[in-house]
Amino acid sequence: MAPAVSFVGWSNSGKTTFISKVIRELKSREISVAVVKNTCHDIETDIPGKDTWNFAQAGADTVILNGPGIYVCQEKVSRRKDISTILKDITGVDIIILEGAADPNIPKVEIWRKSLGEKNRFPAEDLIALVAEGHPEKGYEKLPLFKHNEIGEFTDFLLYSAGLAKRPYKKKFRDNLSFIPLLGKISLKFK
Repeated sequence: MAPAVSFVGWSNSGKTTFISKVIRELKSREISVAVVKNTCHDIETDIPGKDTWNFAQAGADTVILNGPGIYVCQEKVSRRKDISTILKDITGVDIIILEGAADPNIPKVEIWRKSLGEKNRFPAEDLIALVAEGHPEKGYEKLPLFKHNEIGEFTDFLLYSAGLAKRPYKKKFRDNLSFIPLLGKISLKFK
């Protein structure tokens, strides 16, 4: 299974924007990527009136759309699928990015904006890095810290941490180098 990392944080912290930029950077480096968006909201993925929508409305438990360059599977479930099951089903990619999955077995990067007026959502010990606007709270200063616009630097860190880059990550961490020994311990492999 490919290494996986989850991006977490408060609503409107910039998770989707940051992830989209990281995906573009990964693709520019010829890294294949799968993304899992975790949500607690009811969702509609189909277009009313289209054939696949009609099949689902008629009661099909699974509807698959198979076309040139795309494969979509929509499956009715009685409860949310377990993240570990979803990850095991993903094949043929170099890395898996999750948005909003707080599974304790998946390494997490918090996206945080001081301007939202919220404290960090997750304790520092649950994170492998912090992408922050403003200075983080006490206790987070030992984490690898990135600004929202440091996409290349973050991607270097991510690839090295996931075992997908051979050269060590060499970013200067705002006067704190205590994280460096942690790199050997960081594993983005799903347990």
